[in-house]
Amino acid sequence: MVINIISEESDKSTDNILRWLVYYNQPFQRFNVEQYTTFTYLLGNGDRNSTKNILHRRAKLRTHLYTGFNVLDNYIKEETNMLIKAWEKIVRSDGISNYMGGFNEEDQHDKLFDLFIAESVGLKIPKTLITNSKKELIDFAEKHKVITKAINKPIRLDLENISISDRGTLIVDKQSINELNEDFSLSIFQEYVEKEFEIRALVYEKKIFAMAIFSQKDSSTKTDFRNYNNETPNRCVPFKLPKRIEGKILKFFKLKKINMGSIDLIFNENGFYFLENNPQGQYEWLSENCNYYVDRYIAEQLIKFQDE
Repeated sequence: MVINIISEESDKSTDNILRWLVYYNQPFQRFNVEQYTTFTYLLGNGDRNSTKNILHRRAKLRTHLYTGFNVLDNYIKEETNMLIKAWEKIVRSDGISNYMGGFNEEDQHDKLFDLFIAESVGLKIPKTLITNSKKELIDFAEKHKVITKAINKPIRLDLENISISDRGTLIVDKQSINELNEDFSLSIFQEYVEKEFEIRALVYEKKIFAMAIFSQKDSSTKTDFRNYNNETPNRCVPFKLPKRIEGKILKFFKLKKINMGSIDLIFNENGFYFLENNPQGQYEWLSENCNYYVDRYIAEQLIKFQDE
């Protein structure tokens, strides 16, 4: 059994994990989405009982070739993706394999459903409104300071004479609301939760690596720490979450049927607030700021499964 790594060429965290596998003299195979991969899987025969040890960090396997016709290429891509998704589900559920990370959850990532699950396990969440009605938004804004952000993925459009890019989480002021039409595209709005600091936590099976981010005093990062200030970076330190919060996070992951991801939280005088889960979120800066050596830990866990 060889350790298989599914990723993309530019992912530095994957590179670091593989350096540790080399250090421990552990054989592995790496498959990047940029490269065509030959793929065979047989149901109804012995291959179903073949144990696999997989770390799926970014992207997915690419098993299709390009024809040069965009419409046909997109069709083939969607068709083959369904097979890769099914294969991931099978390996995850075979009871003998180790499949960390994945493509399915990232592909169908639903922030609204994540908020629902987080609240169901006892985590606080910001009050969240989904609407395309100006009247409903006005009523919500009368009760709360309001923010908005992308529903799924940040926007990046390069048009003929203009480029449009995402600005992260934004405050929605009264002037912006007044300028809206009575009806608009379905959008997500949340109450703005005042914070003492933010928390990024990497979950790997039952292990949680957490970091406190003191973003509140910088106007660039006050609303969203991802609006990085490279000149004067936020102070980031190791942080130990209370056991009860760790338990709720692990329960969230169990209900989601995932075993790896990055959680964003806010802390203030009322406690911890769940913001979102990133199934394939970056953790390199968390590991480096806190000296967690996450890459080494992941490599050692993959090797441990090899030895069992």
